[in-house]
Amino acid sequence: MGQVVMFFDEKHESALRRLAKEMYRGKKGAMVKVASEGIDLLDRQRNRLRAYRRILHEAENAKNLGIGTFRREEAYE
Repeated sequence: MGQVVMFFDEKHESALRRLAKEMYRGKKGAMVKVASEGIDLLDRQRNRLRAYRRILHEAENAKNLGIGTFRREEAYE
């Protein structure tokens, strides 16, 4: 496991400590777990956003692949 040193402003440091205390009762390694979960959550959100954008792009490009316009009676022939 790597070691990373980070510096937070007071607002984020107090939030990190509060979350560690609430979620893991301030046990050893609680702040690392909270930070890791935050990173995982952000990573999942960004991956999901990229997937949504890719799907939207493919859907916009696929609108010209249909059979074109037709009348309702043609669909039931």
